[in-house]
Amino acid sequence: MSTGISIFVFNLVLLQLSDNYAVAAYGVIANIAVVVLALSNGIALGVQPIASREYGSHNWDHVKEAIFLGLKVALGLACILYFVLVFFKYPIISAFDHDHSLALLKIATNGLPLYFLSVFLPAKIY
Repeated sequence: MSTGISIFVFNLVLLQLSDNYAVAAYGVIANIAVVVLALSNGIALGVQPIASREYGSHNWDHVKEAIFLGLKVALGLACILYFVLVFFKYPIISAFDHDHSLALLKIATNGLPLYFLSVFLPAKIY
């Protein structure tokens, strides 16, 4: 429920600062972010049982190896996704923009590279 409230408040702020095109641009970016988050979660969910098995076997080196391999794969995926999202942002955004709005395209192309700098930051560091 907190996610829905946060998005609602964020949309209200965007409407006060700009117009409907800013809200639409955020919607485009948020939909792309769902896919990126799903891919990142897939890596985390793939590493977790391997690291847990090795932890249960007291193979500390293998635990570290599994975690570092997961981090390497996540960083590699982040680089690839950021490259694709920055260099192919026009066709990606256009897939969501059926009205071919220049205002939406301008806002989304400026916001997309900024928003997705976050793909390089791990969600949780223990």
